[in-house]
Amino acid sequence: MEADRSSFVSMPDSSTQERLTYTRLPLFFDISRWKILVVGGGTIASRRIRTLLTFGPEVTVVSGSLAEDLAGRAIFPDAREENSAAGDSSLNPGMTADHQAEEAVEAVDRKPCFGRLLWKKAHFELSFLTAAPWQMVLACTDDAELNSQIYGRCRELGILANNASNQKECDFFFPAIVTGDGIVIGISSDGSDHGKVRKTAAKIRSEYGD
Repeated sequence: MEADRSSFVSMPDSSTQERLTYTRLPLFFDISRWKILVVGGGTIASRRIRTLLTFGPEVTVVSGSLAEDLAGRAIFPDAREENSAAGDSSLNPGMTADHQAEEAVEAVDRKPCFGRLLWKKAHFELSFLTAAPWQMVLACTDDAELNSQIYGRCRELGILANNASNQKECDFFFPAIVTGDGIVIGISSDGSDHGKVRKTAAKIRSEYGD
């Protein structure tokens, strides 16, 4: 009996395969028991923290300031630190043009988060990278040199890391995410066409999004 070809994923023809090279494999990890370190508390860091917390890990952020909605739910690991509602907004780093494009691509509706957020209001030191068994580290400061140092040290320690200021120093990338009806969908590209990813995510979100 001939197989039902409608159940197979269609593959591009040979001429198309010659033109397309995919290097980013989409994988889904259960991160609900992960310890994740985020260095920086600006726009990019806050957006990624919200995304991560949706999937239940323990996220520790090292920053002098934090977005108000995140600061309001954060736990302070050091008793000497004040539990203020938000830090000094003037310390939040700005966004480059590339990051502004990524803002729309990575955007996730602010759904209720169930992960645990710890806020360490301190100046970051590389020794923090060995202070806990981190499974993932995000370098999201406005200091490109520091971000690169963090990424390099994480490579030495065997920790998955993402440098928000340098696409070439990323072990993983944040996709556009759609959740709904028990489904989690991630959409990404080779990093060159944020607009296409944004439009694709919007189409899928209109069908499956919460």
